[in-house]
Amino acid sequence: MTDITVKELMKLNPKTLKCSTPLADIVTTLLEQNIDEIAVVNNQNKLLGFVSAIDCHKAILISSYHCDKPVIVNDIMNQNFISIEANDYIAEVAIKMQNEASNIYPVLTDDKLIGTLSRNDILKVLNENLSLCSIVSQS
Repeated sequence: MTDITVKELMKLNPKTLKCSTPLADIVTTLLEQNIDEIAVVNNQNKLLGFVSAIDCHKAILISSYHCDKPVIVNDIMNQNFISIEANDYIAEVAIKMQNEASNIYPVLTDDKLIGTLSRNDILKVLNENLSLCSIVSQS
């Protein structure tokens, strides 16, 4: 496991949104893609933030109660994120993720989004490694 890199597991060319995307379109995308978070990028594919199902849930509740102006990505996206690089080792990323709540981590090169890595991708590798440990210890 120590020699597996992010590059080997990351999802290339993930679905993204632009800042002006309306709330209804964000929700539709999250549901159609069956994902909890989606990256927000500018026209140069520079990562600006993430918007999650939780962000949308809050926005829908507030908007429907107050009948406010239409909500767009820019109004609700989270601009605080931890990024990783394609050549980072999975073991190091797994340790880094310990204190983070996000389920999706952007893989950046020169501030541009090239892929994403999910917590479940890491969990799968960790579980496979654990299974191997069990086989070795029984020998």
